[in-house]
Amino acid sequence: MPETSADHACEITRENLGKLKRKEGSELAEPDNRERSSIFVLGNNLRNVNRGTKVNRLYSPWVVASKRVRKLFTLDGGEIVSLDMRAAQPTFVACFARDDQLLTACMEDKLYGGLMSHLSAQRDKTKKYFLAYLFGHIRKSTTGLTQAFEIQEYMAQLFPITANYVEKEKTPNFKNFARKLQNYEADIFVDGIFMELAHRNITALTVHDSISCQKSKVEECRQVMKKIISDKTGNSKFVIKEE
Repeated sequence: MPETSADHACEITRENLGKLKRKEGSELAEPDNRERSSIFVLGNNLRNVNRGTKVNRLYSPWVVASKRVRKLFTLDGGEIVSLDMRAAQPTFVACFARDDQLLTACMEDKLYGGLMSHLSAQRDKTKKYFLAYLFGHIRKSTTGLTQAFEIQEYMAQLFPITANYVEKEKTPNFKNFARKLQNYEADIFVDGIFMELAHRNITALTVHDSISCQKSKVEECRQVMKKIISDKTGNSKFVIKEE
């Protein structure tokens, strides 16, 4: 959805990006070109913030910065802590599908744990493959990215309620399902949590399904996240982890 002047979340994000400050003497070991670009943009208060053109996700220089780059900065004079919802997208799908088995697996970190073992892959790669399965088309064994097909088969075997729901939602246009999930995420994290924190005068930034805030505000942010996620999803089976 195109940004409008009424998009207060974008305006507040621009203001909060201006409260970032590079830690004195902080350096990044062997930064790549993308990280160098992020350091320059964040360090020089270049605040290009917008909503997606086809989804309501919020994009900013903070979103595209790597975790290593974010650690170089303070926010409004305080140390930055990120609060992340464990297995957010799988949890949202489980809520839609009303799959209590998958909700429990996400909460106990058994979904990604099981997939990591099944695929013999590291966590970051496993999450990438899972999102390719979730946001992509219905796959066949001959389709590219075999890991996404393997996850499709894995879900059908271990979590058939969700697997059937996902297949139905992807028919006839899988892109509509991907947009539905990303818009749902934005409704919770940007228009829900982020705006409530702003109402409380808590300086924060978003990275899709996580919130960055001052260390001194972590517990208040955590409580806001728990309440809004629970209210929006009708589910209390989730974990907020600190990074």
